[in-house]
Amino acid sequence: MKYNDLHRKVREEVSSMAKCSICGKGVVFGQNVSHSNRKTNRSWKPNIRKVKAIVDGTPTTVAVCSRCLRSGKITRA
Repeated sequence: MKYNDLHRKVREEVSSMAKCSICGKGVVFGQNVSHSNRKTNRSWKPNIRKVKAIVDGTPTTVAVCSRCLRSGKITRA
């Protein structure tokens, strides 16, 4: 398996753990850059909350980011 394929697979596994079920917001990868311009890898994770919401008329537990909660894109049960 090539490095790029393995890296993509790891990214998909990590991003599926923290992903909003409404807007699809997930983990973003980047680098910390120090004053001396040294770079280290890091990730930004969305603020995901497990919330009981009404989906198709039934209460269901869904993973939702705080922005979708605030904007009222879901109705809480």
